[in-house]
Amino acid sequence: MKVSLVQCRVHPQKALNLQTARRAFDQAHQAGADLLVFPETFMHAVQGLDNEARDRIAEPLDGPFVETMRQWAKEAHLWTIFGFFERPKVPDPAHRVYNAVAVISHEGALVDTYRKTHLYDAFGARESDIFLAGDVLPHPIEAPFGRFGVEVCYELRFPEISRHLALQGIDVLIVPAAWYQGPFKEHHWATLMQARALENTVYAVGANQAGAPFTGGSLAVDPLGVVLAQAAEDEAFLTVDLPPDRIRTVREKLPCILQTRPELFHQKRPATS
Repeated sequence: MKVSLVQCRVHPQKALNLQTARRAFDQAHQAGADLLVFPETFMHAVQGLDNEARDRIAEPLDGPFVETMRQWAKEAHLWTIFGFFERPKVPDPAHRVYNAVAVISHEGALVDTYRKTHLYDAFGARESDIFLAGDVLPHPIEAPFGRFGVEVCYELRFPEISRHLALQGIDVLIVPAAWYQGPFKEHHWATLMQARALENTVYAVGANQAGAPFTGGSLAVDPLGVVLAQAAEDEAFLTVDLPPDRIRTVREKLPCILQTRPELFHQKRPATS
């Protein structure tokens, strides 16, 4: 399995972001990648918009941005993951849209759409004021090169999501992100990525936005929490090999995910006399 990660500035013009995508498809194809991952909200910058403007920018699943990415994924024969603003079928009175991630197959099919379920209402931010929350957890996606699951940015802070995916047999956790700068935030990002990989003995790869107010630092982590590759804060393109045999050999030494007893987690404590 070979994965390419795009760390880029996301512009307030869709056309410029599509230019970035076109270059990335060419790079990933030349690198022999199986999967190409773009950051959260790759379609359009979040900053500088009110809700009505964001609602106008948002697109349905068959909108031109997704359709263009589907066509290029097919041409490059690449599985592709990217973030976008999805317009809800029923308009929200506050003009909120979904912070969504599209998963495209190497044949250009829209395999899945995940709508971020845990919104970034922390460190003074209020993502729930501008986005609708999805109400379905991510599920594993089967691809010719392995089984993977997707979660988005802030959701790294909720280990239950990663464990939910790991217990269903994923090999790789994919994290499109727009991780904000702040005290120790770069450390949080890298530490959480390593923790989610190590505790679930899976690979974890994260494609983050570059340029203020974001941290960059896109990375790939192996099932023992070892960082395989990491970008600095500026725009970058990483391609990394993720040998599937590594998961098996790690779990022979550290079988914690195989020893998990989920049936106990919601068990009520017996009444005491």
